[in-house]
Amino acid sequence: MLPAQLASPYNAPPSIGAGWPRIKAMHKFPINRAIACQSLIWLASVVLTAAALGVLAGYSVALGGLISLFPGIWFMMRYFRLSGARAMERVVRNAFVGEAVKLVQMVVGFALVFALVRPLSPLAVLSGFVVVQVAGMVITSRLASRNPV
Repeated sequence: MLPAQLASPYNAPPSIGAGWPRIKAMHKFPINRAIACQSLIWLASVVLTAAALGVLAGYSVALGGLISLFPGIWFMMRYFRLSGARAMERVVRNAFVGEAVKLVQMVVGFALVFALVRPLSPLAVLSGFVVVQVAGMVITSRLASRNPV
């Protein structure tokens, strides 16, 4: 054997491995914490809006937040249920399918709210949607940076 082949870790016997880097255990993403935080922000925005601007604005914000919250929860449950290298192809497929279904759910949610709910404050519906959507993105990114998958 040549000296370069001896130094290769591929040629090392199984008993030698003390100097090799250790792989950290993969951690599951804390889905329940993300859902709870996003739900609390939704509830706080509904209560504060209802107290400050009235019942109409409060339930309009509630509906807008739910249009974002329910599809987001569905997506998280679908996307984060699989992990690991063996499931990588299914994880990627779940991400694409989940995002597409989530967008369809949001469009249907907006259509149903604007078609069926009277009276309604459209600006409050959109505000509730944006608040919950942004909160979900911030919470997910913070939890992901603390708990790398």
